[in-house]
Amino acid sequence: NNFSKSQSNFMDTMLVFSSGTDIRNLRQISAEIESKKGALVENQYRLRKSEVELRRKMRDFNNMKDDAESDPFDVEIMEIEIQEAINSRNGARTYIEAALKTILCMKQQYDAILKNKGIEDVTEIDFENEEEEFHIKKSTQQAFEDIVASGRISVGNNRYLLQIGIMPNLVHDYWIKFLGSPNSYEKKKFDEAREALYQQLKGSAIKEANTRGLDELFYENSCVRIEHRK
Repeated sequence: NNFSKSQSNFMDTMLVFSSGTDIRNLRQISAEIESKKGALVENQYRLRKSEVELRRKMRDFNNMKDDAESDPFDVEIMEIEIQEAINSRNGARTYIEAALKTILCMKQQYDAILKNKGIEDVTEIDFENEEEEFHIKKSTQQAFEDIVASGRISVGNNRYLLQIGIMPNLVHDYWIKFLGSPNSYEKKKFDEAREALYQQLKGSAIKEANTRGLDELFYENSCVRIEHRK
């Protein structure tokens, strides 16, 4: 019994929706919900077709049984096809049940994040405004993971940091110092250290953008639907 689901709510909460910033998590949850909704609609049509196919096969089967000239093997094959149709219908029902469970769980997670942030919903502008925070926290956390695993920041994460205007050696030295303290064994202290590092690096991306001749990280009017009137 897999409880009509492919993975647990724990996995969704702790592993899938763990982007590091609330709005990123909201975006991920929204994307997952939309994906599930699309698959749900497809399977609803699949279920309806399975029901019709089953009724048609049952009709044909009954007609064949009543016909004395029917080949017994044809009748037997029709019985097998009916069982196949029943299994197909049951499979569609199981998927629909699983999708509804997942959507409900994700909706509850989405609402909980909104409630904890004290907001009703997020806009595209909110998402863009939080992008720098997301990438600073993601890149510095990946750098931390590199240092714990190998004692150095990987080439890929060095490049990632530089692309958003952060010197990798600064991040390296910060985490080396943190790892040398007793606090390095507590997840809460790590979260606090990562937040402190983010506050220190905040604004790095816009400075990097300025060096490339850009005056903004994004332009709000590009996030607003423009209505063209004749």
